[in-house]
Amino acid sequence: MRIHRIVAALAVVVVMRRTSYADAPPSAPAAARYQAKKDLTAAHKTEAYNKRSLPVVGRPARKLVNFYNTWTDEWLAIDPESYAKELRLPKPRFTPDAPVPQPRYDDFLRCHFTNEATHTEPRLPIFALAAALHFRAPIVEVVSAFRHPKYNLMLRKKGHQVARDSQHTFGHAIDFRLRGVTVQALHKWAVDQKRGGVGFYLESKFIHMDVGPVRYWNGE
Repeated sequence: MRIHRIVAALAVVVVMRRTSYADAPPSAPAAARYQAKKDLTAAHKTEAYNKRSLPVVGRPARKLVNFYNTWTDEWLAIDPESYAKELRLPKPRFTPDAPVPQPRYDDFLRCHFTNEATHTEPRLPIFALAAALHFRAPIVEVVSAFRHPKYNLMLRKKGHQVARDSQHTFGHAIDFRLRGVTVQALHKWAVDQKRGGVGFYLESKFIHMDVGPVRYWNGE
């Protein structure tokens, strides 16, 4: 009986010691280290949030040109400064967005009828970008780009004004208009560029530009 009492007393002492250790406040150095780490984490979070959410003083918002595919209802935003060399723009003051990958261009300018893409001539978006910058137009409406040969043949059989070996079938042409700009003004600008073929479609309100020989014509 006496032994049981001794064991019980020792158990109470052990429990009391464990409780006292658990409830005891941390030492001064440990508490200081913990608070310093906590403050540093909070500072890092605040700095990251400020960089992400607050505008940089003195830096204007980058102006993008939005391409709109009138057949697929798709949009493609392009930073003109990504093509500063091709567009002969002043050297960008800030790091521009990366150029649009070629496969993204190819998909955006694909044949809407067959939904197939081809390697699009890289100069085509540059033509439209240059026009948009000249007229300060924020939106380029793409009427046609790559046209699958099968679709081109079908259009010819239906009596549409399309060439048998149209530059569209090679991914070398683009038909577009600028929102807010008359097709007459856009056509005059395109002719002055002397960069290739230029077609003028007054009734349909778009122009054609390609990378073939310099030539001009009017369509419907």
